[in-house]
Amino acid sequence: QKWKNNDIEPPNSNPRGVTVYDEIALEAHFLKLLPDGMSRDDARDVIQHRQEEVLNLTHVDFPKTCIDDEVMGLVLELSLEAERTMVPEFFDSARGETVLRSKFETDKNTVFCAVDYDELWKQNGWLDFFQNELILMNDTAYAFAKMDEEVWEEIDEAEEDLKRHRYHLRR
Repeated sequence: QKWKNNDIEPPNSNPRGVTVYDEIALEAHFLKLLPDGMSRDDARDVIQHRQEEVLNLTHVDFPKTCIDDEVMGLVLELSLEAERTMVPEFFDSARGETVLRSKFETDKNTVFCAVDYDELWKQNGWLDFFQNELILMNDTAYAFAKMDEEVWEEIDEAEEDLKRHRYHLRR
């Protein structure tokens, strides 16, 4: 009823987190481009790091494919008709049709788009990153994590020696 009386503000769009990095990680997983044992979270994080820190780009800079203009026109008309039918007073208000059209125009190149993977694999060395660099990074991390037990024992002994030395210096 408040909507009909124009007493409340329309709800804001649902806040969405950035999901594109996770989507790319999933696509890379399905294409078997991720190193064995790499978690989804780790894959997402390295993709985000490369895009933002290495390439100095943002999540919106990935190549994308969007719904064509003809289909977008149909979706807009259906949305307008639904608003007109469900909340006619709001639709006719200053915050109704005009705002909906404006929001739709803003969102048509973001919300109604997805990553264009055919283009992604061709740009900025992404395919090479997955096929070579990421595997090398993962192998290096794996090798470090699996260091020989003797090395860790030597490190532990050196730390103990340092603690004993510091103890004697304080006395």
